[in-house]
Order: sequence, then structure tokens, then C-alpha cells
Amino acid sequence: MRVQRVLMPGSELESWTVLDDDQAPVKPVERFLSYLSSVERSPNTVKAYAHDLKDWFAYLAGRQLDWEGVTVEDVAGFVAWLRLPPAGRDGKVAVLPTVEGHCSVASVNRKLAALSSFCEFHGRHGSRLGGLLAATGPAGWRGSATSYRPFLHHVTKSRPRPRRAVALKTSPPRPKVFTAVEAQTILDACEHLRDRLLFAVLLDCGLRVGEALGLRHEDMGIVEKTVTVMPRRNDNRARAKAGGIRSVPASAELMRLYADYLAREYGSLDSDYVFVNLWSAPAGRPWTYPAVYDLVGRLRARTGIAFEPHHFRHTYATSYAGVPLHVVQRYLGHLSPTMTMEYAETLAATHEREFLRYRKITADARDIQVDPRDLYDMLELDKRTDRILPNGWCLLPPRQACEKGNACLTCDKFATDATFLPELTIQLTRTGQLIGERQQAFHARAGQEMSEDNVWLAGRRQEQHALERIITTLQGSDADETRNQAVRGAVSPYAPMRSPATGPGADRVRGNPDNLRKAAAAKSAAAQARAERGLREMIRSGAPITFRALAQTAGVSLDFLYGTPDLRRRVEQLRDQQRTIPPAPSERADPDQPSSVIRTLTAQLAELKRRHRDEVTALRQALEAAQGENLELRRRLTHDHLVRPDD
Repeated sequence: MRVQRVLMPGSELESWTVLDDDQAPVKPVERFLSYLSSVERSPNTVKAYAHDLKDWFAYLAGRQLDWEGVTVEDVAGFVAWLRLPPAGRDGKVAVLPTVEGHCSVASVNRKLAALSSFCEFHGRHGSRLGGLLAATGPAGWRGSATSYRPFLHHVTKSRPRPRRAVALKTSPPRPKVFTAVEAQTILDACEHLRDRLLFAVLLDCGLRVGEALGLRHEDMGIVEKTVTVMPRRNDNRARAKAGGIRSVPASAELMRLYADYLAREYGSLDSDYVFVNLWSAPAGRPWTYPAVYDLVGRLRARTGIAFEPHHFRHTYATSYAGVPLHVVQRYLGHLSPTMTMEYAETLAATHEREFLRYRKITADARDIQVDPRDLYDMLELDKRTDRILPNGWCLLPPRQACEKGNACLTCDKFATDATFLPELTIQLTRTGQLIGERQQAFHARAGQEMSEDNVWLAGRRQEQHALERIITTLQGSDADETRNQAVRGAVSPYAPMRSPATGPGADRVRGNPDNLRKAAAAKSAAAQARAERGLREMIRSGAPITFRALAQTAGVSLDFLYGTPDLRRRVEQLRDQQRTIPPAPSERADPDQPSSVIRTLTAQLAELKRRHRDEVTALRQALEAAQGENLELRRRLTHDHLVRPDD
């Protein structure tokens, strides 16, 4: 018994069926799957139901049970059968009690849900299976305090709740969330801009991998800084799960990466899809799910981080602390608030953990003499988003309104921590620039320098000194605080999040933006010099020139190479030259030499493998089309028999 993909004739729509040992469709399963396809359920849903019901009928066949005569005890036996390893399911091999269950609790419950839908479907057609797995639970709400309650819940809460008669107890897994270091490590490990762009889209916009693979160039709004998810049929079988159109805000860094990808790698390729094959045949074909997961496997081995593409979506969702639920629901493309609330516990726990991790100081750089947990409860960040500032928090009581306008840096109710260092540093630089511009304008107008007693200048100086004190204090904190900082938003596809300056000479840099800029320029110049030396060494030795090889040779980061236009242009030119110039043949090459024979046989074997792969693909497609025609004919015959039973 196996699950077979089929292509329906005429429409080429994808569907699935279950074949028995005689390669004939299992009729009760086929009738149910045909119904799901007719009501336009996702092919992925039909595929999952097909695999789940294949296991159910394999269990029935092994115990010679009739599918319409099963009992609840048989379903319980099916659960125990699923937990056994495949080698022990026929009863010929003893399974030790210490062996862990083959199917997880979540997988078993998913299969039971499919079986429940299957029984309910046939129950509506006269089978006695309709009430096999149906039961009612006691009235009342069983969710957590943060669970979403539907409209008119107060009216329906006293009614009995439907539930499945057989289900394993489990607690919902907490979504995995990347730290900034982990997310940036994965981005930096990508060798191509295409790969980097894919994960940047998942992280910056919270898209599902199928939604990203189905993106067209028209969906990338560079000017609007939005990414539009459009449900449509795609050649790579990628799907937008929710089925609705939505636009998600994107960062300027993501759009810049997309533009660089088009200019550097995509080139003049004629394709509507954003993510396509560039270095493997056929070029221009849209990227597929297997190709993405093959890339994920390589990145796991390269970075040592066990991750799935969907973890980027979890990270995106949990970055929206304090944002109204309906906004997060719209950005994520969820059909109901209940789906979005699955992230609520993780979002709240993540936000509280990150809030408590860092040292809080006031506008005059003093430690706040309040217990961090009491401070978190007092702010009520999940209810009062107006307490979240671009550079910190407002400590006013929830019912008190601010009357000071934008004077946070001179207010005793202002608090901040190391997570806001980038914003504070930018604000310090812009304040200095503003002071300089106003002083120049005053001198041009009045013919004299602006006095330090000037009311406006005195206020800006006060803010400038407050920012310098805050930055100096935060940079003097333990640098390990920011090393595992959780992602507060989308990590920049270009610049990794770095820790504050530490080590010898750091004290001379802290608190002075000019010194900070000089130190950054010196560090960049030193890295560029190392990259130039490494590039010359690779050219001299004839080593393959790639971004990763140069980063390892010169001891610089991939991010630095991608972000330095001159170096990046040289590496790409040299890499393209090595690809286009074939290696010079050896003057003493002898076809009878073992090395020449091995190369010839290797080339012939590779060509045979390619032909075999193409033939297998063609045969698989022909089989799927033939199965689709066979399935369509069977469905028509069944329909005619049901409509005209007397004939």
C-alpha cells in the first residue's frame, strides 16, 4: 500500500490517492480524498490525509479488520501500533519498553484528526462510523488566560463542547525563536545573494517558505517597501497557505539586498519568479521545496545550528511585542485570531525574558531602584504601546498622561537599556549635527556665534550630555549581555549586530562619537588591507576565488566583503573569470594514463546518471498523468453508478 501523486487530465491539478497492493485505489479513501479535492482543499492537506489514512488501512489489513466494522478499541490499538517502530508492527519482533515511540504525540493526534474527518464524512453517507470518534466535553472554557475567546463566547460557553473520543495528551510546543547572533550567523553562512535573500525575506516579512518561493518580481514593492503575498498556481508547486492577498512591510535593507541580487546574480535571466535556479540546469526554473531544504541541510552542517525555515517566521512573530493582535494576524496571514494567539505565550515570555535580562538606567545614567519584575508589571507593555519609545521606555503610571512633549532625555520617568544602544548612538550623532547646523545658520543670520546661554542650545546640550552619559554607562556594562540578544525585529541582511567595544583602548572610544567614527574607520581600513593581501595570495597560488574562501584566507567576515563595493566587484569579476576560462590542458597528457582514464570514466558516469535521472523524472510524470486519467475515469463511473443505481 502506498500514496501516489496524480495529475488530473485537462486541468493538470495536483491530487493524491492511496493504492493497495494490486495498484488499485482504496475506494473509501479515494471517495474521501476526491471530496477534499472537489472542495478545493490544499494539495498539501490532501497529501497529509492520504498518508494518515494509508497507515490506518495498513493497520486494518494487518489485523484483517473491516473498515466499517471497527470499534473504539481498534482505534486505541491503532494508536499503540503507531507508537511502535515499523520493524515491530507486525508482531514478529519484540520491542523493549525503553524504546521511544516512533510517532510523536503530535503526529498521532494529527492522524487521529484525519481519521475522525474520514469517519464523519462516511457517517454522512449512511456508514455507522459517523459517531465512532465523536464525543462531547463538559461546558466551560478550557483555554489559558491569554487564549482567544470567540465572539458571543458568553452565550455559548454553557453548551457542551465537541471533542474527539481518542486523543493523546500533549502540551503545545513553544515556537523556536532565533537570537540575533543565530540569525546573523545563518545569513552570513549563505554563499550566494539568492540564498541570503530567501532567509532575509522569511525573517524580515515573516513569510512561509512556500509563499517566498511563489514570489514574482511584481510582488516586490521597492518604492513602497512592501512584499505582497498573492495566492496563485506556481510551477514549483509552492502555495500561499491562507489563500488571501496581503502586503507585509519590508525594510530598506531587504529591498537593497533584492536590488543587488538582481544586479549581481539574476542578471538578464528571463523569469517571473524571484527565486530561480542560477547555477544548475535548467536555469531560470523556479526554486523548489527540496532545493531549499537541501540548502538548509548544508547550512546546518556549516553553522552547527539546528533550524527549519519556519523558525524565521516564529522569530518574526515574536518580535511584535505590544502590537495589537489584529495587526499581527494580518501580517502573518492567519485566518483567525486563535492561530495568532499560539504565539502569544512565546511572545510574552520572550519579551519579558529580554526585558529582565538587561540593566535599566535613567536619563541621568543612574540604575533604577525598582525590582525588574515589578517594573515590567508596572509598565504593562502588552496593553500600553505608548510606553514603548524609540530609545527606551516611559515609566509613567498607566493612567497618567505625559505633558512634557518630546523631552524624554530630561525626564526622570525615562528608562533605557543596552538593547537601545543603536538608536541612542544615532540620536547622539543627529543631535550633534543639528546643533552644528543651527549654529551655522545663526552665525550667518546674526554675524556672531550662538551663545551657550541660548535657551534652545542649552536644551540640546542637556540632551547631548544625557545621551553621552547613557551610552558610556551602557557600553561599560558587561558585553556578554548583548551577545545573545534576542531578535527585536528583522536582522539586517548586511550588518550583523555587534557587541559594544571592549578591550584595550575601549575606554578612549566610549562616550565620544568622533572617536567612535575614527575607530570604525580604522577597523574598516585594516580589514580591507587584509582582504587585499588575501586576494593577491589567492591569485598568486591559483586558488579558487569565492567570497567564503577570501573571508577565511584574510580573516574578515562575509558581511564585510558583501558590504564593500570595490572588494565585492573585484571578487565577482575574478570568480567569473575563473568560471569562464577552462583549465589549460597538460602538455604531456596521455589518454592511456590512469588519471586520464579515471577522468573519462567519471565524465561518462556523470552523463549516464544525468540521463537516468531525466528518464526517471519523465517516467514519474507519465505515471502521475496515467494515474490521474485512471482516477478520473473511476470517479466518473462511481458518480454514474450513484446517480443511476437501477441501471
